[in-house]
Amino acid sequence: GTGCDYAIEAEYHNGDKSLNGLSFKKFTMLYEEPKNQKDVLLAKEYQHQLNSLYKFTSYLYQRGYINMSINELRAIDKRLANELDLYNIKQVLIYNFYVNGSPAGFVMLLYKDYDKIKEVDIMSNAYKCSMDIARLLSEPY
Repeated sequence: GTGCDYAIEAEYHNGDKSLNGLSFKKFTMLYEEPKNQKDVLLAKEYQHQLNSLYKFTSYLYQRGYINMSINELRAIDKRLANELDLYNIKQVLIYNFYVNGSPAGFVMLLYKDYDKIKEVDIMSNAYKCSMDIARLLSEPY
């Protein structure tokens, strides 16, 4: 496993349209697995979120992944960092997954105690996880 405290899968979607007919880009967290079953679930707070409210989505789109401390994340997206602070998150890894060459969503791995985990292991596991999700989403039902 990844050794993370939370593993979350989210997908991008177009949920609504403006009066002009333009699509609002959104993300929804669809699946969550906390390491400690007593931990508060985060995904229910992140349903149909506008990408424009969170700066990490632009950063993620440009780079493909985010691997940084909560304080480093705060410099990019104060809103998300402050929300994750409520859950004592210290390190954040977010990795896009792609379907047909386009970003379809992301995997978010959250760590309360990052010191014990090797970065190379985290990146490798996150990449494998994102590839598995992309493969599953690409398969016909």
